[in-house]
Amino acid sequence: MNTHAASAAGRMRVYALVLVVLGLVGYGLAWSEAKAPPSPTPAEAEVEAAVDGAATEAPAAAPSLTPLIFTFGPALLMVVMSWMTSRIDRSKALAMIGIHLGMLLPFVLAVAYAVVGWGRLGKWQAGEKPLSAVVLFAVMVLASLAAGIAVLQTRPSKSERGG
Repeated sequence: MNTHAASAAGRMRVYALVLVVLGLVGYGLAWSEAKAPPSPTPAEAEVEAAVDGAATEAPAAAPSLTPLIFTFGPALLMVVMSWMTSRIDRSKALAMIGIHLGMLLPFVLAVAYAVVGWGRLGKWQAGEKPLSAVVLFAVMVLASLAAGIAVLQTRPSKSERGG
């Protein structure tokens, strides 16, 4: 197989693995957030005291699947792009589609993660979301940019391309 294509495919697989790990971390954070009891407001504390300290525990909320959806889907796409790129010996057209989509997708994902992270920043400032969600999306933006640049660096020089 072409060494440039093999290198690009390998970097795409590493990026897919990073996305899966970040998704699991995000799910773990969502799980811990869902399990943590919310702190009562002063009015709720007063009502609870009036009920003679009877336990009025609300059922625990299910953790959000958003981190898994936001990372496992793109990771699967990157694995498909990697597979397409690695088929360069059999089908140059398929490999070229894979490599070019594999170069573009991390940058598109970086923008998407930045937009969602910006929204989470606003929710954090309002006290609705923890800072960990903002940090996680910032790491996802940086990982996506690094992956996009890493895949771009595998492109052969002009003299190697015959141009």
